[in-house]
Amino acid sequence: MYRFECEGSKWDSFWLVNGSIDFSIIQGGSTPHNENDTPVRLQVGHMGMGVKHIENKHSHWIKKHKPTVPEFLHFKLGQKGGIYTSNHPERIEITLHTHPRLLLVLGYTTHHTLENFFTVITMFYHKKSPQGRLTGFYLGF
Repeated sequence: MYRFECEGSKWDSFWLVNGSIDFSIIQGGSTPHNENDTPVRLQVGHMGMGVKHIENKHSHWIKKHKPTVPEFLHFKLGQKGGIYTSNHPERIEITLHTHPRLLLVLGYTTHHTLENFFTVITMFYHKKSPQGRLTGFYLGF
């Protein structure tokens, strides 16, 4: 059983899964941004990224599968998918095909006190393949 909780209410506060800010790991070398394994983290966010953005723009179909954004993200990160470049140079896109089909957009973040990480920008139902270049494969957690 997984436990999801938020460590604060500021936009840059992290959601935790079983007390950890790391929801998953992107294997080193699988994107243009990370030579080493890099964690995936979910932040409270604002209207342009994170949980607040996803709840505002995409929660209508997420709630059909899991009750909250953190639970749904964790469920989907257990699946495998392709990693693609994005139109935005500091972002990657991951396709996760197991029902429901999902496009997960992550932003590479350098932090002054934490190690570098990928933050969740958005996730949404997506039927088509991404337009970017395939750079690697996400193997699930």
